[in-house]
Amino acid sequence: MMTQEFGAEWTQEYATKHEGRADNAAVREAMDLHNNEVGRKIGAANPQASSAEMRELVQQAVDDGDTVLIDRDQNLAWTGDVKPGSSVVSEEFDRNPIFLPGTPLPNSNPSPNRPNS
Repeated sequence: MMTQEFGAEWTQEYATKHEGRADNAAVREAMDLHNNEVGRKIGAANPQASSAEMRELVQQAVDDGDTVLIDRDQNLAWTGDVKPGSSVVSEEFDRNPIFLPGTPLPNSNPSPNRPNS
């Protein structure tokens, strides 16, 4: 939707700077950058789509496996290749924080290098 309103170039610059924060783990940054690119392409190809139509188009990209996520092994995986319940999702982080190695904790210390449980 940012692409629809501000154009692909501005949106790419803004989103890329946003994802390059020091507290963003490399795997999460890579996931976000890829998925942002998918979103920009959807927005550019559908400049008149409503927000509801955009949601459907983005969901279709996820369902088609065009987007990536972080699997339980903390690797990037295509959304079409990961079974439900086999990924690290934001809601899980909110309920039970599982910090990726090196991600700053709320006390600004890096998280320990430990596997997810």
